[in-house]
Amino acid sequence: MKNLLSRQVCNMLFCCFLAICMLNCKDKENTSIAPISDPSVTDPGKPTGQAASKSIGMEGGTITSYDGNVQLTIPAGALTKSTTITIQPVTNQLPGGMGHAYRFSPDGTQFAKPAMLTFSYDKKRLMSNDPGVIQVAFQDHERKWYLAAGAKADTLAGQIAVPMPHFSDWTVFQTNQLAAIDFEGGSQGPSYVELGGSLKLAVENPVFIVPIGMGNQQKEQLEIQAVKWSVLGGSSNGQIVPGAKEEIKEADYYRSTFTAPASYPPNNPVTVVAEVTFKSSPKKLILLKKILIGKDYFTGEFDGVPFEWKTLSCAKAKNVLTISGYNENPDQSLHIILNAVDFTNPARSYPYGPNAGKDAWSEFAEDYAGAGGWVSQIFECRPIVPRVSEGAVKIANFEEVKGVIYVRGSLTGTFYLRKGACPAPILVKKIKAEFRIKMTEAVIPQGG
Repeated sequence: MKNLLSRQVCNMLFCCFLAICMLNCKDKENTSIAPISDPSVTDPGKPTGQAASKSIGMEGGTITSYDGNVQLTIPAGALTKSTTITIQPVTNQLPGGMGHAYRFSPDGTQFAKPAMLTFSYDKKRLMSNDPGVIQVAFQDHERKWYLAAGAKADTLAGQIAVPMPHFSDWTVFQTNQLAAIDFEGGSQGPSYVELGGSLKLAVENPVFIVPIGMGNQQKEQLEIQAVKWSVLGGSSNGQIVPGAKEEIKEADYYRSTFTAPASYPPNNPVTVVAEVTFKSSPKKLILLKKILIGKDYFTGEFDGVPFEWKTLSCAKAKNVLTISGYNENPDQSLHIILNAVDFTNPARSYPYGPNAGKDAWSEFAEDYAGAGGWVSQIFECRPIVPRVSEGAVKIANFEEVKGVIYVRGSLTGTFYLRKGACPAPILVKKIKAEFRIKMTEAVIPQGG
């Protein structure tokens, strides 16, 4: 089971919600084209974004959409004459559609040999690890959507390819969905839970976006048999308890309660796993939900006195990261500058250094009206040499939640202050702190 979950989780690293996609029980040998059921008819999409055009002759060629998400490869002999091909992004009207739809012209173009259409899609929006949940559809002149035959998805690469016999409006979509996943506060409720707090989760039986007919065959609607809940990484990241026996299935919902740990977990956000099995089918679905434990924080002790900042800031510019915390009236504040940050290898320690434009640097201001803040490095009077804190700023990780990056880490060390000109002595105070702050892009001056 552990190995199975490991493989499934590797395919699901980019998922942010518990649940949305269900397996499409299609016959893999069936290559017919079937109309999509309710709602099978929608208004055509409206042009959005810039179109891409290219002349392709009888020898064939490739054209890519302006946004880079669609590539059309036309083989030699597919066209009878040189043709200017245009790909225009349009608004996506198909329920379950992912990203833009794309209008290919000249309208009605037919190929002697099928062209190959490849979509790149946002893997974060594909909530299942089964390639059967993502397909391609096209819309005809009567505004009906049809399921395109022969699509093959690569969920690791985030691509799906399908033979294209003709031009019209085409899009990627998720073939079916579980009904809305409820958690306390409703589907639009908070995505976090406080330390020691609880959150209710539920998995509902599937409601297909794309039922049912593939020719004369009927696709089976899978009915949930059981849901096995767990927390990735073990109890240190929280605990989850299924509902009591009589509550396991209530209005076709399979419920559970997640309880956050009393202190910040090793992994934040934590990942809840729901392993779904079905009646009359051996298929299994692994669903994930990421839950943020606690709000952003920047807390610690300076010279043994606790502090907890109410206003937090974390900004990135190129390879520089600035982190700040202060209260409503910023008599006190803490500022950190990290230079040469490796965002691809976040679990690193950044030691303080004498070069404020190269090394890590930090300042704790006790009173803005005073003589200045306590800093991680200061110059001795004689000889004039830097005294650098033995501590460091440690970045534990960069966590992604719903497309937003959070920085989690800590800092330790001694900070220095000289009250008065040389030869006034250097005062020393110790600091330790932990933080987790949302990161934004900003223009930051290089150095200190």
